[in-house]
Amino acid sequence: MKLRTATFLGLAIAALALAVSAAFWNSLPPQVATHFAADGAPNGWQPRAIASLIMPCAIVLIALLFAAMPMLSPQGYGVRRFEPTVSLFALATESVLLFMHVSMLWAARMNRPFSISAMMLVLSLLFTVMGARFADVRRNFFIGIRTPWTLADEQVWSRTHQLAGRLLVIAGLIGILFAFAPPAMIGAWIVLLVAALVVPAVYSFFIYRRLHPEPAE
Repeated sequence: MKLRTATFLGLAIAALALAVSAAFWNSLPPQVATHFAADGAPNGWQPRAIASLIMPCAIVLIALLFAAMPMLSPQGYGVRRFEPTVSLFALATESVLLFMHVSMLWAARMNRPFSISAMMLVLSLLFTVMGARFADVRRNFFIGIRTPWTLADEQVWSRTHQLAGRLLVIAGLIGILFAFAPPAMIGAWIVLLVAALVVPAVYSFFIYRRLHPEPAE
């Protein structure tokens, strides 16, 4: 999919989120819960107007940021080389934000806890999808494991993202299982997810040193 098409679809997702806000407006309380504990109980609130606009605005900003990436990228590091993957990442992220928006407003409207299990399931699916396509990402300054060593060497970038992709898929699949586990397991999944990103970053240093044993002058 072309990034331009993904941008228009992203703006359509933002419009849909805004339409949901409008549809729920009269049935929302003056203060809407926007932050939740691990069990889904609210522990942070925002005025109805702000809660109704946060996610639509965030989706617009993400769509515009992805649209601007080709213009902002320096020569040799453009995102056009893996445009379908960029478009997929943009739409997947925006769809998750739409789900969060609808879930948050629905919980406020029905005066019920936010479904952490459903949110974790959707996030796990997001990381699984992104991990499956991570190896397609080429050197750039916006998406991926951007360490000094991955940016300096195409082979280091490629091997690092192959590892990161596998780890993200594993973390995503485990997250799908954890979504139906007790809330205490969420912390363990977050640690696993962080490890799936930190381990490849450290790995990139050792791969770079293996390929370039002499220190740079």
